[in-house]
This record gives sequence, C-alpha cells and structure tokens, in this order.
Amino acid sequence: MKNQFTSRIVKLTFAFMFILIASSCSQDDEAMDAAALAKEINSEVAAKASSKASTQSTFKITQVSVADCASGCINERVLFEDNTNDQVGNSSNYKNVNYQIWNTATQLIVQTTNNFATDKVEIVVNGVTYTNDPALDIPANQVFYTYFNLPEGYNACEYTLTSVIVFGGPQAELTGINYGVYEYCPIGCDEEFTYVDNGDKTYTFTYTPEADAIGALVEFTFAQGVAVSGLSAPFTQNGGVSSVWSAIMDLNECETYTWTVTLDADCSGNSPQSNVWTDFKVNSVSKKLDPEDKFTQLCP
Repeated sequence: MKNQFTSRIVKLTFAFMFILIASSCSQDDEAMDAAALAKEINSEVAAKASSKASTQSTFKITQVSVADCASGCINERVLFEDNTNDQVGNSSNYKNVNYQIWNTATQLIVQTTNNFATDKVEIVVNGVTYTNDPALDIPANQVFYTYFNLPEGYNACEYTLTSVIVFGGPQAELTGINYGVYEYCPIGCDEEFTYVDNGDKTYTFTYTPEADAIGALVEFTFAQGVAVSGLSAPFTQNGGVSSVWSAIMDLNECETYTWTVTLDADCSGNSPQSNVWTDFKVNSVSKKLDPEDKFTQLCP
C-alpha cells in the first residue's frame, strides 16, 4: 500500500514538473517570438531607411554649424557623422556608439549603432526632448532609427538637433551637435499643356513650363471672326482684328497658368460647323498634344 502511494506521488510530481516545463517553454517561445518580431520590425524599418538613403546622393560632413543650413536649398542630403567611445567604469571595456544624422524633406533622422543593446534613444530638438523607447531592447550592433517629423512647409534652420543620448548599458551622450535642418530645392516638373471644352462655349487652357521663361511670347490662335471674351491683360488682340491674341509674360518653372475663355463662332458661311481655336504657342513653338487638335462649334 505504501509503495502504491509513493508511486502515485512520484507520478504526480513528474506530471506537475512537465506542466511547469511546458509552460516555461511556451513563455520562452512567446518572449523569443516577441523579440524576433521586434528585431524584424526594426530591421524592416532600417532596410526601408537604408533603401531611401541609397537612392539619394550624399554629402558627408564631420563638423556642423547651425549656420550651415542657411546657405541655400540642397539637392543632396547632408549627412553628419560622429562617434563616442566611453570607458565602462574602471574596466577595460568601452561603449562605442556611431551616429549618423540627416534630414529628408519630411523627417529629421538619427541613426545609431553601438556595441551594447539599445534600451532607448533621446534626442533634443529646439530644446525639447523626444524619446524613442522600443518595447524590447534592440540587440547590440543593430542599426536603430529615431525620427522627428518635420511639418509641411518648414523653413531651413527652423529646427535644430543639439544632442543625442543612447541608453542601454552605460549611457552615451553626443552633445553640442547643432544640426539645423536643411531645406530641399523644389523638384522639377515636365512641361504640360491641357485644353478642355467645357460644353457651354467656354474653354479652359492650362500651361505648366518646365523651366523659367523670362519675357516669353505666349500666343493663342483663334479662327477668323470668332468673338473672344475672358482673355484679359496682358493679352491683346494683334492689330485689333487678328485671330492671334498674344502677351509677353515671365513664366515661372513648374507654376501652372490657367485661362478660361468664352468663344462664339462666326457662322456666316454655309458650313455645319466652324473652328473656334486652333493653336497655343510659347516663343513660337506650338504646345498642342496633336497638331490636328482644335475646337469647333456647330452652326445653326
């Protein structure tokens, strides 16, 4: 009887240990899955940031002044690089952190890599501290990104990064940075000319030049006898009776110019329809998509 009782206790003990081990393994697996997920997410973010950076030309600097950003708009990113190497207490170990700082047209970006796991990163922009605190520590030697979103329409030097603090193991701090955000030059555009028949004898024309054109000759050509209204100064009708309306204009790169005019056809002939508009030129070059394009109106 005693042996049966002892045997039952042993069986129950093993069963209980098995449950504990299974539970522990399950928790360890969940923790490992969470850690792997965090690593995967940060790696994905890093890959995207690296991909964006690789498509953009770079000008590297190792010293920065808050006045640098006031030197004019930029077409390539200005990348500031630095590092700190601090002894860990009285040991022979050092915490080495590499910093890369730059801004895009939408974000100020701080990239850090160090030989300790990263607990969090703090950056100071315009005297305000912003913290990037991931749910799990980022493994040693893995790239970590901290972002500060720039508002639309920001001005050069409007935001200045002064310090970066990296937590995890001994604290590392890079101060006196004075990285002022740069403003990117406007991206160019393709020349475009559109023309739309609004269906009520009004027509809308839009033109976008791909480059500045100072003192450009802009011309609309209408059919003879067409009554034109809505085309205001600086346009004038050549000779008062000509079918060409022209103006001398300073056209700005990528700026869209719009004209909506009312045209009334001259139906004095026997044709069932009459031309009302036939061409648009800038400096004597037609901008129509197809040389055969024109607007006509039915005659009663």
